[in-house]
Amino acid sequence: PPSSKSAASAAPTSPSGAHQSEKKIRSKLTKALDLETRLSALSATKNSESEASKLRIQLCEIFSDILLSDATFSARKDVCGRLWRSCFYGRIVELRNRIAKEKQRRNKKQANESGKDNKKVEE
Repeated sequence: PPSSKSAASAAPTSPSGAHQSEKKIRSKLTKALDLETRLSALSATKNSESEASKLRIQLCEIFSDILLSDATFSARKDVCGRLWRSCFYGRIVELRNRIAKEKQRRNKKQANESGKDNKKVEE
C-alpha cells in the first residue's frame, strides 16, 4: 500500500491548492490549443515534417500531463480524444495519403511499361 505521505503530497491540501492546480491545468490546455492551431497550419505546408513532429511531441506531453493530473477535467475537455487526433490520427492520415500516392505512381508506371511491351509485340 502507498504511504500516507505520498498520497497526501499528491493531492491538494487546501481549496486554494486545488484552485492553483486547476489554473495550471487550464494554462496547459490553452498552450495545447495554441500548439494544435500551429500544427493544423503546418499540415497545409510542405517540408514541415520536422516542425510538425516537434509540435506533436509537445502536445503529447501536455495532454499526458493533463490526463494524469485531473481525469474528470480531462474527460470534460475531451483531452484523450484531442491527444489521439492531434498526436496520432493526423500523422496516420498523412502516411496513408503518401502510401496511396506512391501506389498510384507505381501502378501508372507499370501501366506505361506494359503499354510499351504491347507496342513492341505488335511491331
